[in-house]
Amino acid sequence: MKLWQRRPRHQTSECTPQLRRPQSALLRNGSSGRKETPPTTLRTLTGEKGQAMPSEALGSRTSFDVVNSFLESAPVDLEGMAQALGIVVDMNANFEDDDVSGRICRVDSDPSKYRIDVNQRHSKRRKRFTLAHEISHYLLHRDQIGDGVTDTAMYRSRLNNYMESEANRLAAQLIMPSNLLRPVWRAGFRTIADLCNRFEVSEDALRIRLKQLRLD
Repeated sequence: MKLWQRRPRHQTSECTPQLRRPQSALLRNGSSGRKETPPTTLRTLTGEKGQAMPSEALGSRTSFDVVNSFLESAPVDLEGMAQALGIVVDMNANFEDDDVSGRICRVDSDPSKYRIDVNQRHSKRRKRFTLAHEISHYLLHRDQIGDGVTDTAMYRSRLNNYMESEANRLAAQLIMPSNLLRPVWRAGFRTIADLCNRFEVSEDALRIRLKQLRLD
């Protein structure tokens, strides 16, 4: 499990276009040098054992606590989640290349600050998944972000395919938590259109998630 930097504060500046060598980010509790032990509440809440999600100090809370607090109702408030993690979000970013889904990057004035930009030309549901994908990079791969990671329409970037697959899987967990999806499914609400509307996701994303949860 990777350990992560302290919570970034609110940011308003623009992304740095150049990439720097990624720096390792070790989280410490105070000055004692003791590594933080992440709680297991996210795994319990989503009902998915084995999901390794890093933690960071967010005042008295960890990133687990922040994320969990947004996984209690659908559709999940992804913008609120990002902001609570200290990330500034632009859901209407203007990219010259339509093949770009989004990016996450550091900010010039303070390398501890991050922002996520999502392509304004894409549909609302695709934009939501892109935001969840970039939040996942922040949670899982922050030591690899450097000054920026840009994802294509196929969610590929300079990061390796394994990391991109990790981000896709966690994004699905964030946007369609099993603690919300399973009860709805078991209650008999199994129409794809209705579930897509409830979680504000695409049909493709929903079908993949149902398969992951063995609900298909």
